[in-house]
Amino acid sequence: LLELGYIHVSGDPNAEFFRQYTDWKNGGALGLLALGFDNRKTGSYLEFRGSRISDHDQYYRLRAGRYGSYKVEAFYRDMPHTLSTSAYPIWNGVGGTNLTLPTSLTPGYSTIAAVEQASRDAPRRTLGLTRTRSGISIEGELYRNWIGYASVTNEERNGDRPYGGTMIFNFAFPSTGSPYGGNGGILETVRPIDFTTTDINLGLRNVGKIWHFNAVYTGSFFRDHKDYFNYQNPFYISTVFGVPPAGLLTNGQTSLEPDNDYHNLRLELSRELKWNGELSLTGAYGTMRQDDDLKPNLNCSGDLGFSFGPFQQIIPCADWNTPASLSKTSANARIDTKLFDAKVSFHPTHAFGWHADLRYYKEDNKTRYVAYNPLTGQYGYV
Repeated sequence: LLELGYIHVSGDPNAEFFRQYTDWKNGGALGLLALGFDNRKTGSYLEFRGSRISDHDQYYRLRAGRYGSYKVEAFYRDMPHTLSTSAYPIWNGVGGTNLTLPTSLTPGYSTIAAVEQASRDAPRRTLGLTRTRSGISIEGELYRNWIGYASVTNEERNGDRPYGGTMIFNFAFPSTGSPYGGNGGILETVRPIDFTTTDINLGLRNVGKIWHFNAVYTGSFFRDHKDYFNYQNPFYISTVFGVPPAGLLTNGQTSLEPDNDYHNLRLELSRELKWNGELSLTGAYGTMRQDDDLKPNLNCSGDLGFSFGPFQQIIPCADWNTPASLSKTSANARIDTKLFDAKVSFHPTHAFGWHADLRYYKEDNKTRYVAYNPLTGQYGYV
């Protein structure tokens, strides 16, 4: 089966929602390509399917096997996700981990007019990401009624997206006549997207006349290839009542999603009983873990000052901008789960039945963190 066509785009081809999940362009299009082969004598078959074929928007699937014996499947999919077609971030290095201001702006001490001009001068750009997903699975008879199956799926996300930044009293406490924006500004930065998620499934089952058995392992492994990203802050972060701080906040830092692993093992056993009854037993154990390095509370140098009415304090950055200021240097986060379920049911007649169910579930969060700074002897965050 072959489907051919031509795509013509008119109007505004960069309209955000028009391009949100597609990559429409003028030109020829291969809408569908499907091939199928069957051997009626042996029960063997082979199928191939490709659709929506373009640079960043396509799907392929291959299936093969023999009925009653085994089957294999593999697939590949690209899907774009456009988030904005007219963004104008003021930073250099968009898409990377270090956002720097143009030469027209001074980190921590730029006027409102200078920031507005930098916004007007910034080129309009498209922000978005592409999701690429591929996988392979196999299932077949191992011995008599024993069937095994396995699958591996990998998904990658690459691109960039709008993100947050500084938020300090920008509207609640405006500064009258100040060219530096009063108490700072609210920033919308651009963060990189560079994720990989790998899912694994392994299984073994037996379907007998009386007993049924199923064992399943599920694993999921997430990797963020960007640990954190930095950005320069253009605005002057003043205090509420205008007392100048001892230093300028020129940099911001955000820690991104940590690498993490998930494992789950599940065993199921069931047996048919008299009076149209069934006994089923289920046991499962799961664990979720991540141990990424922790980032310091501050990303600054020199001293910072803070004042609110009669209260004033000087904060040395050296006491808070180093991993030595943390109570531990890595997350060591872990959550374990346990499940046991036993159920028995009987339906001796169409009008009458009863069942009993015993369920035990436990979630043990082993994650521990105390916000304590060994350098200052203080508890809590700065």
